[in-house]
Amino acid sequence: MSGGSANGALDLVEKSILVHITPVNDAPDFVPGPNQSASSRAGSLQIVGWARGFTPGPTDERSQILLGYTTVSISNPALFAVLPVIDATGRLSYTPAPGADGSATIGVVARDSGGSANGGLDTSAIKTFAITLRPFFQAYLPQLAASASK
Repeated sequence: MSGGSANGALDLVEKSILVHITPVNDAPDFVPGPNQSASSRAGSLQIVGWARGFTPGPTDERSQILLGYTTVSISNPALFAVLPVIDATGRLSYTPAPGADGSATIGVVARDSGGSANGGLDTSAIKTFAITLRPFFQAYLPQLAASASK
């Protein structure tokens, strides 16, 4: 206002407002392990420490814990007798199907204990990796008899 304050006039009005900020959970993150390659006859495979580096979000969320990893997509599930999973310790487990030959892209997310109230995110972005399986071949070679020298 530009009227001034002469003769008791007011040129300033003060108001107070209360702002309430509701915190929301930020998405967690983790570091996926490397792509995998195995023989289709390898049997049950377990890669300890495959997923690592879990972080629940910024420093104000450091008390949150990892609830687990979830496999959200497998591009070629027919390659597996037992589908790939990652346990809460980060161990990747899977069993190739006998005679499997090809690659699959697997998508995985991590989930933390922070919840999703007020639009929060308790699930990480999808991380992908590949598993390549190759068939097992055996070569049978004929035995050659040693010839007796005369």
